Amino acid sequence: MTIKNISLFKRYNGIYYIIYESDGVTKWKSTKKKLKHEALQVLTEFEQYCKKEVPKITLGEFVNHFCSLQSNNLRKSTIERICLPAFKAFERICGDKPLSAYTFYDVEHFKAVRLQSCSPTTVNIAFRFLKGAFNSAVRWEFLRENPFLKSSQVRAPQQLPSYLTKEEFKQVLTRVIEPELRDLFLFAALTGMRMGEIINLQWTHLNFADRQILITSSDQFTTKTGKTRIVPMNTLVHSNLSHKLSSSQRCSYVFNRAGLPFTREYVSKKFKRYIRQQGLNDGIHFHSLRHTFATWLVKEGVSIYEIQKLLGHSSVKVTEVYSHLAGSELHATVNRISLA
Repeated sequence: MTIKNISLFKRYNGIYYIIYESDGVTKWKSTKKKLKHEALQVLTEFEQYCKKEVPKITLGEFVNHFCSLQSNNLRKSTIERICLPAFKAFERICGDKPLSAYTFYDVEHFKAVRLQSCSPTTVNIAFRFLKGAFNSAVRWEFLRENPFLKSSQVRAPQQLPSYLTKEEFKQVLTRVIEPELRDLFLFAALTGMRMGEIINLQWTHLNFADRQILITSSDQFTTKTGKTRIVPMNTLVHSNLSHKLSSSQRCSYVFNRAGLPFTREYVSKKFKRYIRQQGLNDGIHFHSLRHTFATWLVKEGVSIYEIQKLLGHSSVKVTEVYSHLAGSELHATVNRISLA
């Protein structure tokens, strides 16, 4: 990437901007300064940055750096299920080139090829991750500009979350022959907790006096957001856990199989098998119990904001996917308006 013809100009808003040519394309960026001497200082720093030689690091080499540097910030499961597959797919389609060699065309080509075999949602998950990873490369000075910034996610129709009705869920539970799994499935539907949060839950995380569940990171597990949150126990959850505690062999994990914590694969496959035995929607999987929890609450008139807190969503925008389910329940709300 060659940057030349760097100069300074002042816009009508009084802020100075740097204009430059990058590989034949004219670009500009704000100095965020209104005083010329301050803007000139920013210009000098930019010119020095452009003269600085960027390490010639390939995508393959960057992947190793990324996984090493982000090991404390990302969950192991996130690296294995999202990061590495996205990197491998991008390398397979666009080649293992120096980071600075990737262009806007490569990004668009990657999306187009992936759409031939993946859903738009899957493509967008990889796109968002790669865009963030290349932003990290810019911050670490492995790269001057992120080619993903010029691109955008592919259009994807909104997919409404799959869930079980109370009757369907009861039918599934009647099929479960393993008591520990039955307890786990019921717990998931009544708390809305994520798979990783449940299989890593330990007795020390339970406060029976205040009927609270502490979801926090440990040496073996990192929460999705890295933050700690509290989930309240309802009466049935409290009763079931109290009974489990009194009859448990004191394994440190609340849900375990012969004293060992369940694995994601085992729980997922078992749940899917029971769903298929009942002839239910094949789109239902274990994570659907989280959607089920939220859906049941919406249908009981619980606000989206309360559900956001219970699910641990960082933004209410994520939770709003359930708002369409409140249609019939909202009639009572609008009927409060009267001209009588």
